[in-house]
Amino acid sequence: MGPQRIGKFRVDGPIGEGGMGIVYAAHDEELDRAVAIKVLHPVLVSNKEGKARFRAEARAIGRLRHPGIVQVYQWSEEEEALQFLVMERLEGQSLDQLMARAEFSPPETLLLIAIPLAQALLHAHREGVVHRDVKPANVMVLNDGRVKLMDFGIARLEQGSGQLTITGALVGSPAHMAPEIVAGKRADARSDQFALGTVLYQLATGHSPFSRDNPAATFRALAEGDYKPLERLAPAMDERLVAAITRMMALNPEDRFPDLEAVLREIEPLLPDWLGEGPAELAALLNGPAVASSSWRTQQLAYLDQRLAGARAAHRWPEAVGLANRIVALDPSRQAILEEVAASGVRRWGRPVVIALILLALGLTLSSQWLIEQEQVAAPGTRVVPKPMAYREKVVPTPEAVKAKAKEDDRPKQLKGASAAAVAPRRHELTVRVFPWAELHVKGSPPRDGARLHRLRLPAGTHEIMLRHDRAKEITRRVELPGTGPGGSQALTVRIRDFHPSQLVVQSPGLGTLKVLGREYPLKPGENSLQIPMPSGNFRKSTELVYEAVGCRMAMETVLEAGGQRTWRVDCSSP
Repeated sequence: MGPQRIGKFRVDGPIGEGGMGIVYAAHDEELDRAVAIKVLHPVLVSNKEGKARFRAEARAIGRLRHPGIVQVYQWSEEEEALQFLVMERLEGQSLDQLMARAEFSPPETLLLIAIPLAQALLHAHREGVVHRDVKPANVMVLNDGRVKLMDFGIARLEQGSGQLTITGALVGSPAHMAPEIVAGKRADARSDQFALGTVLYQLATGHSPFSRDNPAATFRALAEGDYKPLERLAPAMDERLVAAITRMMALNPEDRFPDLEAVLREIEPLLPDWLGEGPAELAALLNGPAVASSSWRTQQLAYLDQRLAGARAAHRWPEAVGLANRIVALDPSRQAILEEVAASGVRRWGRPVVIALILLALGLTLSSQWLIEQEQVAAPGTRVVPKPMAYREKVVPTPEAVKAKAKEDDRPKQLKGASAAAVAPRRHELTVRVFPWAELHVKGSPPRDGARLHRLRLPAGTHEIMLRHDRAKEITRRVELPGTGPGGSQALTVRIRDFHPSQLVVQSPGLGTLKVLGREYPLKPGENSLQIPMPSGNFRKSTELVYEAVGCRMAMETVLEAGGQRTWRVDCSSP
């Protein structure tokens, strides 16, 4: 039976167990907040080396203060019999759990994980801390969409032959371990960069690049840099992102990026413009994986269609072929688009060159499917493992991104004289992207339900677009058509920033003050109904409520929502 109390913390029960000890759910009764306590195994307390490693890592993590790193509040004194770390308790899913039920498609959406992870690791490196065990199981995606890096570099201990030894020579998880560590060299920041690259590869493909049937085969693959090319397994990915991840996984540390700041400079500009705020997008993925991925693919296809139209209009045929290949990789039902690009390019570049480009594009798409299918072939007598995720085979139809072919009767006809006046005015495509979402109203067209992407065709002229969100102020925009895009099209992107305040009801035992989101609110005894303004652009905001009164100070973590309501009953009585 575990401890009932650890210092001022009430222990609620175990929530996990690792090689060095047990993690308990607990409650800080002084500050009224949930915490997690990692307790070193009693046998290891008497092991001088194990105890020293535990305390050294505790001090290292304790000085890290970053929104992307799990926070350590305190740790035990060296002379205490019970050695423990007190950390914030996280509510959400580990990245490996999320990957088992959701897909990051199109692959550029993995940047929602890559960017905050790289920022967290960069902070640790600047503080002189190397994680050494970056892997999906050590990344948590919280219920509100924030990304947290956990389990910083505490060497795992294994028991054998009746005694405990520290596995310091090969610290980390084999499938994500940098080759230099396998070779017995010291891990540094570039080792974390390599591990992060393997995580991004796995996010894009559903496969760990170096994972094999046994540790010896895994270490051999790592030492030789043997993995299937990313562009083969993820042909829909932007080639610049492919190049960045490939460089992060370079066999020689000198060939990788000099640091994670350089990685961020390379990948941050690749985040799609149509993606909303990172935490909101990830929260949507947690709540509805299929809906979120389908919406992402729809918007990416619309974006690629627009780029393809521009490339074709400018006769940039190599670029057009590459874009067409990415479209087909996301939606294999659109194979015909490669033929359309070929037909357009033949007149400009000549048949042999364009056909060669098309064959190359088809080869990449088909070979990527072949590589994924090959993972399922098992030799006689071998153990058949469950089929890993293969995002390329999980295609959700995206009819919004497929332009219907015009019927013969709908095509404008060249008329002369008075007959020309009877022809209906030409309509132009208007694409409106709204974050997080909104209803769309425009004169002359039926209202459109709440969505992130609206596509409609309107005649030439000035149009007033009204966007309505039930928890924000109405937004009005004027659009001129024809626009500057292909065929007179126009694209409009709107981010809703002025959300309604969140209502917070505080039951106060007496006169006091509430601090929240940088503001102070005086409280009277009894019920206090407060309107808390939401930060610009935030529909949902995680924050800390701090109550202060004479002889009483309490804090509580909560999530405020625009137009929502939260209630906090403050109890300053002694436990």
